[in-house]
Amino acid sequence: MERRPEIDYVKGLAIIFVFFIHVEPLRGRWFHEYVINRAVPMFLVLFGTTSQLWWESHRSLGYGSRLSQWYSGRFKRLVPPVWAVLTVWWVLSLWVPGYPRFSLRLALVNYLGYAPAIGTFWFVTLIFQLILLYPLLNAALDRFGASLCLAFSALFAVLAHVYAMEVMAAMRSLLHQSAPAADLAAFYPLWIFAPQYFWLVLGGMAASRYPKAATGRHVVVFITITAASSVLHAFIVPAAPLAAAGVQRLSDLPLTYAALALARFCAPPRLPDRFLSWCGRHSWGLYLSQILVHDIAGRLGLWPPSLGPFARWTYLLFLFAASAAIVPAANALRAWPSKLSLARSNA
Repeated sequence: MERRPEIDYVKGLAIIFVFFIHVEPLRGRWFHEYVINRAVPMFLVLFGTTSQLWWESHRSLGYGSRLSQWYSGRFKRLVPPVWAVLTVWWVLSLWVPGYPRFSLRLALVNYLGYAPAIGTFWFVTLIFQLILLYPLLNAALDRFGASLCLAFSALFAVLAHVYAMEVMAAMRSLLHQSAPAADLAAFYPLWIFAPQYFWLVLGGMAASRYPKAATGRHVVVFITITAASSVLHAFIVPAAPLAAAGVQRLSDLPLTYAALALARFCAPPRLPDRFLSWCGRHSWGLYLSQILVHDIAGRLGLWPPSLGPFARWTYLLFLFAASAAIVPAANALRAWPSKLSLARSNA
């Protein structure tokens, strides 16, 4: 499948934002609340775009073959790194204080994609759900068209936040009360409620059908829509914070469109280009690596809320550097069996 540089740029920017979200050096600033805090929605729009591009590039296959390749390809690319992270995490649990006691049942649930004991793992749980559901979203888009699908999914996204307490209660019951129930993590059941994100995934899928539409005018339009919805969000927050969160969810799509259009309309200089492209291509590995590093650091007492401003910036650099160092090592280890097999066949 043809790579699109603008997708790598925006994915790279989004994964950098993820590090800022987890370390919180700009918490409380406008830029954090209305730009940086959109990293996950940006990823989900791009998930829809890249998934649709893959699906369209395999149209020549029969539906059954395409479905089989979709699931086998996602499994081979995404699941082994997740299992590697979980294996290291459970091995560390034998020595590092604060980890849960090992049990075969809990480990099995983790390997299936649900690990509430690892705070930032929730995004992995969400992505696994969206991978399973993507063929249904694709069928809906083909059957009902982009306009109808986006309208209904946008309405559902807002309603999921308006009735967030009811959604979380239902999810807690479904998860047998295993989700976190304290502080910000109390919203964990809402974070992993996949249907509220269909709006973003479908928006990304629809955008993949118009790859050459980026102009300066599009950038201005998307930024204007995002700014207007952000202002509306700020006015609604005091009276109805959950409804305001739903409104903000609607602005995630035009913000990502604006970022994609801007990246396509004016590519970054060479050094930022290479950096953002590398981060974008390895965004999954960077996310999984920071899960491990951030969780270990937190259990050793390095939670961002307990750190001062300078310490947070220092920790941000450490977290990114450590995660970035793990990625090439993990990729080399992952490629080792193939290289060994090739060497044996050439011998």
